[in-house]
Amino acid sequence: MPKKARALTAREIASRKGANAVPGLYAVGGVSGLYLQVAPGQGRSWVLRYQYAGKRRDMGLGSLDDFGLAKARERAVELRQKIAQGIDPIAERKAAKAASRTAAAKAMTFA
Repeated sequence: MPKKARALTAREIASRKGANAVPGLYAVGGVSGLYLQVAPGQGRSWVLRYQYAGKRRDMGLGSLDDFGLAKARERAVELRQKIAQGIDPIAERKAAKAASRTAAAKAMTFA
């Protein structure tokens, strides 16, 4: 049986920057599906990985610089609750952006 990866702690997350940052996806404990994504260009962000309608989805939750571990866990828990209610958070976010663009376009006049 394969060994399960150990979840990162807040101190280990803080150390994943600069020359020590090895690109990859690192599991974060506390919330199922929460990962720290370290990009090759030193970018670090939170990702929630979940399954909806039989498809695996990865949703970005923001930069590590903008949100700490505690806030990322809160956001992940909120999104997991929406998923449990049958709401796809990515589709909901896209619909909100489209509604915002539509409202802005209607507000623009040429008078």
